[in-house]
Amino acid sequence: MKKICFSVVILIILLFSLCGCKDESEEVLQKSKINSEIEYLESKILFIVNNYLNDEYYDDSQKIEWNNINVDFALISRSSSVIIMDLVSAQVNNDLMLEFEKIINDAQTALTSQNLDEFIKNICSLYGFLPEFSKQSSQNEIITKIKSMKGNLLFATYYSNINDFESNKKYLEQMESIYSELVKSQEYIEENSYKVNRIYLELQKFKMAVQDGNLAEIIDEYFELNGLL
Repeated sequence: MKKICFSVVILIILLFSLCGCKDESEEVLQKSKINSEIEYLESKILFIVNNYLNDEYYDDSQKIEWNNINVDFALISRSSSVIIMDLVSAQVNNDLMLEFEKIINDAQTALTSQNLDEFIKNICSLYGFLPEFSKQSSQNEIITKIKSMKGNLLFATYYSNINDFESNKKYLEQMESIYSELVKSQEYIEENSYKVNRIYLELQKFKMAVQDGNLAEIIDEYFELNGLL
């Protein structure tokens, strides 16, 4: 009888253990899925911004090809509902998700009214959510900071592209502040020793180009920095 009771206890312990592993495994899978969705969203946002800065959305007669923009944005808007549901299930702040959904709608409104600059501003705003999403999904702090730095780079370049050189000052300051934090991390230095100095130099060149109002140089440095980060 004692042997049977002992066996039942062991069985119960094993079942609870297995349930715990299952829950932990599901949590890991959920975070992995969210991280993949964040990376997908990032790639589509950068694709649109890069096309904008390279004038890829203009035809030979310099008319905006709205259909191409609509096609590219559809990849974001369609995937946004999935990432919203997954982030909500991961108990991400509801107000943050509502604001994210609002910016998606604002971007669509700007696109419908064919306001390209306002549309791109909203696309840059969408990128601004990624650092917080990364943080909420427990990504490495360094990854979160790099995304934050990229977000400021997007806005600094955007405002330069619409000749608003006053508005981009705060984004430059934030980029430098974030980079100062990154280089204090031994982990970051060890993993990026081959490009730490180059990032610093390109950041200074970007800053000088902004101060000079040299748009061509600003865009060149944007692509240099974006490729290094």
